This record gives sequence, C-alpha cells and structure tokens, in this order.
Amino acid sequence: MIDVHTAKMRGHRQNIERYCRLLATELTDLERQYLHKRIAEEHAQLERLKKSEEEQHAEVRPHKRRHGQTLRDDEHGLAFRSLRRLSAAMIPRW
Repeated sequence: MIDVHTAKMRGHRQNIERYCRLLATELTDLERQYLHKRIAEEHAQLERLKKSEEEQHAEVRPHKRRHGQTLRDDEHGLAFRSLRRLSAAMIPRW
C-alpha cells in the first residue's frame, strides 16, 4: 500500500508531466502563461513535500548510545550531555 506522502508526490509529478504535454500543443499566449504558472506551483509543492519528508526522517533517525540505548534527535541530546558534564564538574573529587 502506498502512503499518502508518496501518493501526493506522484500526483504532483503527473500534473507536471500533463502540463508539459499540453505545452507541446497549439496554445494561446494566455494559456501558455497559465501552464507555466501551474508547472512552477507544482514544482514548489513537490519541493515542499520533499523537504518535509527529509525533516521527518531527520527527526526519527536515532542516535546510538552506550549499551544499545537510542535517543531521537534533540530528545535530550546535546542539552542532556551538557548537563551531565556540568554536574560532573560540580562534584568535588577528594
């Protein structure tokens, strides 16, 4: 089964192909302008979907830690490691 994201991307690509095929036909200047505008809009939507997909993959990608534990990006992450270093520095060593 295809997920919604993939179906949207496929739809935008198909729209772009259809508009390009229409450009190869005999059209008025106004019709050509409209098709160029629609192609640009479809490309913009496709880029937004690609960007959102990359962001989702970046959020889900786990960080490997000791003993097989994993953390998601920015879930504890740098703040947790910094806090651990700070607290270790505050404990007196006798």
